[in-house]
Amino acid sequence: MKNFFQQELHHKIAAAFDDHITVTFEFPLPLPHTHITLTQYQVVFLLFDCLRFYRDFAYTPYPLKEDFDNLQHVRNTLLSIYNYFEWPLTPTTHFMTNEAIFFAIIDGTAYNTVQEGVEHKNFDDKVESRTIYTSNLPQYQIKTPWMNILSKQECC
Repeated sequence: MKNFFQQELHHKIAAAFDDHITVTFEFPLPLPHTHITLTQYQVVFLLFDCLRFYRDFAYTPYPLKEDFDNLQHVRNTLLSIYNYFEWPLTPTTHFMTNEAIFFAIIDGTAYNTVQEGVEHKNFDDKVESRTIYTSNLPQYQIKTPWMNILSKQECC
């Protein structure tokens, strides 16, 4: 995801929908009696832009109040797109548009709670798996690094 936006692939994917200028969608916005008419290109770009904002917000160690306000706007826009197309709200998307924002408000940031922690733990496990030795095993019994991790989790 990091390289996706750095290499501006969201522009390239959205550009694939640029030929469909005549197709428009009228999205309801969270404001009362407000709608916006967008082309397919604009809808795809807006969807990617919402995801980009979530990513940028997650990598901001100390977001400002304006960042939280923008996050709420992006959340509403994302949910409007999902609602318009009647897409199912997967558990990840539900969490991203509800609980994740709630936790970020409580913590004052999402920087420490995003998947970076999971990725870092996985990296630590991989490193640790190479340094675990089992001296009580016979020499013919070989354990892979992942078997070492599972053994460690079972015993502790």
